[in-house]
Amino acid sequence: MAKPKAKESPKRTPSKPRVSTANAPKPSTSKSGPAKSQGAGVTKPNTARAKRALPSSVDIAPQDRLERLWTAVQEVRDGRRDSPRTARLLAAGPPKLAQKVVEEAAEVAIEAVIGRRDALINESVDLLYNLVALWNGLGVGLPAIWAEMDRREAALGMAEKLPKTEDI
Repeated sequence: MAKPKAKESPKRTPSKPRVSTANAPKPSTSKSGPAKSQGAGVTKPNTARAKRALPSSVDIAPQDRLERLWTAVQEVRDGRRDSPRTARLLAAGPPKLAQKVVEEAAEVAIEAVIGRRDALINESVDLLYNLVALWNGLGVGLPAIWAEMDRREAALGMAEKLPKTEDI
């Protein structure tokens, strides 16, 4: 056992200076030094744990996510929640709210054409935020949106864009 410790110590000692200072304090303890060097490997599971938390949030229904966002925007509108950015956006009124939706939609389209997936996702979230803020600012509740989606699904088989030639 002495030989593996000797082999581990020299390997760990050089890697300590190469690793960021966040890992240096971990090996500074005497007995936990070797374990903490393996703890550097444990940092990856901590990252993995954070990633594991994401799939549980994926289980949330999309309408629940939008409902939570709509409620948060409404709370800002009512003064029950502090969000200076959202408050300024709502105070600017429908023209500014609509402008933000158009801007974000354009950014979504640009990122899609460029093929930058992460940017597309980020811009899509921005678009949803601004769309929910617009709905909220104009007093359109999510039940009205869901009702129209249901109507289209019943008529067309899915909640797609209505045909321009037909009046459904």
